Amino acid sequence: MNCIEFNDLSSDTKLMVGSIILEYLSPLLSTDPYLMEEQLVQFLFDLMCINRPNLQDIILNLIEIHFSAD
Repeated sequence: MNCIEFNDLSSDTKLMVGSIILEYLSPLLSTDPYLMEEQLVQFLFDLMCINRPNLQDIILNLIEIHFSAD
C-alpha cells in the first residue's frame, strides 16, 4: 500500500471498493472472531499508520459506515 499510488481514483471510489470488500467479508467476520480481531483490525490499523491524511479519512469513513449502530 505504501508503494502503490491511485491518484486517478476519487475518495468515493476508494470508499466504495472498501465497502464492497467488507460486505463480501461480513459473513466470515461474524462467524470467525480471529478474522475480525486479528486480521481486519490489524490491517486497518496498519493502513492508518501510513500517515497519509486522505487515506486515513477514507479508512475512518469506511469504519463509520460499516461499524456504526445505524
